[in-house]
Amino acid sequence: MTSQTPDTQPLRFKGIAWDVDGTLVDSEPLHHEVLISVCLDLGVDLRNEAEDRFLGLSQDEIWGMLAPAMPPGLTREAWKNRLIDSYIAGSGTLKPLPGAVEVIRRFAEAGLRQVAVSNAGRRVLNANIAALGIRDLLVGTISVDDVTEGKPAPEPYRKGAALLDLTVREVLAVEDSGTGARAAKAAGMQVATLGVAQSVGGLPIAKLDDLPALVLGH
Repeated sequence: MTSQTPDTQPLRFKGIAWDVDGTLVDSEPLHHEVLISVCLDLGVDLRNEAEDRFLGLSQDEIWGMLAPAMPPGLTREAWKNRLIDSYIAGSGTLKPLPGAVEVIRRFAEAGLRQVAVSNAGRRVLNANIAALGIRDLLVGTISVDDVTEGKPAPEPYRKGAALLDLTVREVLAVEDSGTGARAAKAAGMQVATLGVAQSVGGLPIAKLDDLPALVLGH
């Protein structure tokens, strides 16, 4: 692995830890569609709910809100598996966010080691990575199933750095949520922030295409 740019200047970072949902892939519409469809099949009609009512909430948090209306005997795990199965079935419609795949390829060509660090479960994360077509460009992936505590705890990003065989100081996290940005900062990483993540501080960027100048200096 090279640690220098073509003009021989040392790279500021040696690795990138990518958030996935909302950072690399526009997955929220599919998550929302799946939630509406699965709940409707179970007799719970959410079609008139505000679209942002469940935005940013975990499946466990949503279950806590909806469980009283669910059919008797339906378990949380059974409900979650129905959501996951439906999401995977629809994952062929997922689209990368502008610049996502191109920037990842550019970093790979520059010799940076890259990992995906997600609060999604393993099956959903694998579906997202497959939809993006970037698995061969990553050292590996960290899902919420691989840690004791998900974001905003620092464990996911610490595990991501370990997977890259780098220190947290050598890795730049890229996040679009405050929850994720706080996790990266708690782990000791610098974080490039998009959208609402900028409220946490870090290195603000307007779009993913701004990252090469920040990381590679050109």
